[in-house]
Amino acid sequence: MTNKDQLLYETVAKEIESQIQMGDLRVGEKIASVREQSKLFNVSINTVLQAYVLLESRGVIESRPQSGFYVSKIVTTEEVRPEADVQTKPAPILIPDLVSDLFEAAANDKYVLLGAACLSPELHPNEAVARITRSILRTHSDVNAKYEFTPGHLPLRQQIAKRLLRTGHKVSASEVTITNGALDSLHLALRAILKPGDTILIESPNYFGILQSIASLGFKVIEIPANARTGVDPDDVKRILSKYKIGAAVLMPNFNNPLGSVIPDVNKRELVKIFSKFGVPVIEDDIYGDLAFSGIRPKLLRAFDEEGIVISCSSFSKTISPGSRTGWALPGKFEKEFRRLQLSSTVGSNRLQQYVIAEFMATGAFERYLRKIRPVLQEQLHRVSQSVLKHFPEETRFTQPQGGFMLWLELPKKFDSLELYKSAAAKKISIAPGVIFSANGNYRNYLRLNCGRLWRPEIDAAIKTLGTLAKQQL
Repeated sequence: MTNKDQLLYETVAKEIESQIQMGDLRVGEKIASVREQSKLFNVSINTVLQAYVLLESRGVIESRPQSGFYVSKIVTTEEVRPEADVQTKPAPILIPDLVSDLFEAAANDKYVLLGAACLSPELHPNEAVARITRSILRTHSDVNAKYEFTPGHLPLRQQIAKRLLRTGHKVSASEVTITNGALDSLHLALRAILKPGDTILIESPNYFGILQSIASLGFKVIEIPANARTGVDPDDVKRILSKYKIGAAVLMPNFNNPLGSVIPDVNKRELVKIFSKFGVPVIEDDIYGDLAFSGIRPKLLRAFDEEGIVISCSSFSKTISPGSRTGWALPGKFEKEFRRLQLSSTVGSNRLQQYVIAEFMATGAFERYLRKIRPVLQEQLHRVSQSVLKHFPEETRFTQPQGGFMLWLELPKKFDSLELYKSAAAKKISIAPGVIFSANGNYRNYLRLNCGRLWRPEIDAAIKTLGTLAKQQL
C-alpha cells in the first residue's frame, strides 16, 4: 500500500467517525455501503474497505453478516493499558505451574470452558473432514503405510502457497514445510536460529505455550509491552536492540493471544527493517491470521521481508481440526537447518491428515468454512463482552479484538486473578489467569476469557459467577 492510499483511507475513516460524533450517524444505524461510500468520497472500494476495517478495529462500527456495517452498539470501556512493570532486561522465564491444570480442565466436560483457547467441537467442519477422510482411505488404502517425510505433502504445500499468494505474499510451495502444529514450528525455529544462553525479544503479554517452549530450551527473554490494538512499538524494539544483544524475536503480529492486537502494516514494514538492520531473525506466530472478522486477512511480517530473516508459523488447529496436529512454516533462510532438525526429531507429520487438509482446501471448503465461522466468532466475542459489562466490577476494562476469539480483561491493581482462578475452579469454571501470559509473573490483575464456545445460558451464568467472585474479592 502506498502512503497516498494510507492517507486516503485514514481520511475517509476520520470523516465517517466525525459524522458519528456529530450525531449525523446514530448508534445502531446502518452506514452507507462500501460501493456508496466509494462514489461519495470518490475513492476506490478497497480504500473504503480499509477505512471500515480501521473503524471496526477502534470499536466505532461493527459488521453484521449479510447486512452491512452499523454504528457500534457495543458499550465500550477504556482501552486496556500495558503492564507498567514489564521486565525490559534479560531474565529467565518464571511462570506458575498452572498450564497442565488448564488443559486438564479443557478435557473435562463438567467445566464451563472459558480458559483454554479452543472452539466448541461443533464449530469445526467435522462432517466435511470425515467425508474427505473416508474418500481418501478408499482411494489411497496405503496412505498410512508410508512416512510423509519433511517438507511434507506437496499438494498441501501448494494449497498453502496459493492462499498466501492471493493475499499478497510471494511464496512458492517449495518454501513451505509441514509441521505438527504452530508450536512445533516455533520450537524447531528456535532451535534452528539460537544457541544456548541466547536472549529472545518477546511482546508482553504473550501466549503461555510460547513462553513454555522458550523456557524448555533454556533461553532468556526481554519483554516489550504491547498496545492492545497495535501491538509492539517499533521505537521500543529499536531501543532494546540498541542496548542488548538479541538472538531472535518472537511476535504474534495478527490477533495476538491474549490481546487480539494487530500490528499495522506500516509498523510491520518498519519492524522488519529494524530487525534486518540489527541482524536479528524474527519468528512470527500467525495461528489466528485467518480469523479476521472483516474477511480481509492481515499481512504476515514475511510480506515485508526481503532477506529471509522471518520464519512464519501457523496451524489449522484453530480452524479445520485441532486433533489433526497439522501446521506449517516458512523457514526463510533457515530452511535447511529447520528441516534437518525436523527430520531428526519427528521425521515429518501425519500423512493422512495432510492428504485430508489438502483436499479440503482444494475443493474450496476451507474458504467457505472461514466465511461461515468468522461472524459466529464475532458474535461470540460480542456476547461475552456484553456479559462482562453486565456482571463484572465497573472498573473492568477489556479489549475489543477484530479477529480470533480471545478477550483480555484488566481489573483494579489490588485484584488477584490467581485467587479468582482457584475460586472459579471450585465452581467448575475454567479461566486463564493473567500471570501465565508473562515471563516474570506480571498481569496478576488481568485474565483471559475464551470466547470460542457456542453461546449458551450456562456461559452467561458462569460469567455472572465470575463477576460476583471478582466483586467479593475487591
